[in-house]
Amino acid sequence: MALTERSRSALYRGLCTIVDDEAVQEMLSFFPARDVEQPVTTDHLRAEVAVLRTELQAEMADLRTQLQGQMADLRTELRAEIATQSDATRTELRAEMHRIAVLNVGTFVAFAAVLIAAVRL
Repeated sequence: MALTERSRSALYRGLCTIVDDEAVQEMLSFFPARDVEQPVTTDHLRAEVAVLRTELQAEMADLRTQLQGQMADLRTELRAEIATQSDATRTELRAEMHRIAVLNVGTFVAFAAVLIAAVRL
């Protein structure tokens, strides 16, 4: 229970005659001046910490669920992008291999023609 201002004043005046002012002020600081300043009990603190812990666990579970969903979406997007890039890369590679094959055949034919012409001379 909180001390009224009148009680605080009476205690202060009475105790100052016996003990040093600082000691009386320090002692009175442990007694709340208003009801809203009641000291916290260990049981109340434990109950509040338990409530806070429960709320934090629920929030963490919610965040974990959201993160897992976002990661799944990202994985899906990444796989689609890789598949698209892979198809494009394959197409480019095939076109380049075809161009090299045509160039090699043309070079071989030209070399054979030069070789045949040189043999006829």
